[in-house]
Amino acid sequence: LYQSNKNVFLVKTLTSLGARNTAIKLLNSALAHSEKYNITSNSIEFLLLLRIQSNFSGNEKIYNEYDAKLKLAMKTFEAECLAQEYNERVTIKFAKSSAEQPEMIGTIEQYCNELGLLKEKYDSKNVSYYYYRIQNLSYQISRNYQAAVDICEKAENYISKNPHLFNRNQLAEFSLQKLACYLTLREYEKGKDAAIKCEELYPKESNPNWFVYMEYYFYLTMHTGHFTEAEVLFNAVTSHPRFSFQPEHKKESWKLLELYLNFALKSNATSQSDPRSIPDFNKFLRVVPSYTKDKRGYNIAIVILQILLLLDSNDFSAIISRMDALRTYRTRYLRNSSNKQSALFFRMLQIMETNH
Repeated sequence: LYQSNKNVFLVKTLTSLGARNTAIKLLNSALAHSEKYNITSNSIEFLLLLRIQSNFSGNEKIYNEYDAKLKLAMKTFEAECLAQEYNERVTIKFAKSSAEQPEMIGTIEQYCNELGLLKEKYDSKNVSYYYYRIQNLSYQISRNYQAAVDICEKAENYISKNPHLFNRNQLAEFSLQKLACYLTLREYEKGKDAAIKCEELYPKESNPNWFVYMEYYFYLTMHTGHFTEAEVLFNAVTSHPRFSFQPEHKKESWKLLELYLNFALKSNATSQSDPRSIPDFNKFLRVVPSYTKDKRGYNIAIVILQILLLLDSNDFSAIISRMDALRTYRTRYLRNSSNKQSALFFRMLQIMETNH
């Protein structure tokens, strides 16, 4: 990308200074380079200049050839821009909320269908890349996690056949998504294999996505009962020199995860870890402003943990006093299908309280 952008600068500078013949010699090799690496926007720049030059030379046959290639490149670039737009419209919905948002299924399926057709029509790395990303998310929202794993493997095969078009982060992304799927499928061994692959591709020292991978890996160990391993992962993340530079909502997330980890270690009789103290819950609520506002996402986890802590301390009167508020919460925030599991769990808490 750096070399191709350098070529754009050179040919434009040479042309503007009147060194047209030198620019033409560079243009053809620059075009071949940008086409090899699917840098479509730069290919358009080079083809425009080549078409102009063929016009000056009066060669109509060459002009038509460059014109046809230019129009194809412009249509390809338009498809790439659309694919990028669809990707951004999807990811922006999940930027600061952990809610599943199944209402997005119809929109995402429409995006996948359009990009699937464009993927077949245009030989574009970007169109294929965004198609695999969005199709994977579509399967995950629809809870078809095995299909999500399969599409990740197709993406990995595509990348392995075109290694010159992708960087390590893009390859690692699909290993990360497989880890997320194995987390939900509770397949610890396969998830651990995906985590090892992420470890290879996300260097701890320099890659910011290392924190994302570690969060999924932490969830996997917690959900499969490997609490001691989860504690090791938690300590590795929170002691990392770059942890203090993470976004505030991410640091808040790890504070919540610490509470769950502490509760799990305290409740797990087989844990070999030293007992960890449970932080002050009210103090915790004061330092997590973002997630306490996320009524359909992390705030649910906060409410549930609060009930667990009260149960653990046998403070049944405090639970009973919270039930009216819990009923209101369930009615207000958990009525639609997007939070069916949480709504059912809250209903179970009410049944627990009713039946003592």
